[in-house]
Amino acid sequence: MSRVAEVRRANVRQLIGERGGLTDLSKRLGYKNPSFLSQMTGPEPTREITEKTARKIEKALSLDPGSLDKPIGYAKVEQSPSRPDPDVVALVSEVIRMIGRECDAAEVHPSPGKLADIAALVLAASFEQGRPPADHIKQIVNLLK
Repeated sequence: MSRVAEVRRANVRQLIGERGGLTDLSKRLGYKNPSFLSQMTGPEPTREITEKTARKIEKALSLDPGSLDKPIGYAKVEQSPSRPDPDVVALVSEVIRMIGRECDAAEVHPSPGKLADIAALVLAASFEQGRPPADHIKQIVNLLK
């Protein structure tokens, strides 16, 4: 997978978390159901986010053209704090523990890359909701079965 493809996938996953989840974002993009978007961003993606699709998403969401091709937070690098916020560190730790418990309960052992993708999706939802969404974690882990 190319670097641009990885960046697009990470950016769309972040958008899913920021824009109300997979179903809401799919509807906003004009898809009848979330399966197409899920095929591009799920734990085991089966489709790439093509140039055409990336531009369509950017246009539909009023994003700058080409913004999905840029690494997450690339413009914020200079503004990042020298020390992480203790509340964010605690949240990340809690999310990772919750994912670990769900994976153990489901007897699922995702690769480190998939685990990182799950954590990113859950963290995005956590920031939006103010707490880790336990039901969301369970649903994502169940998709790995």
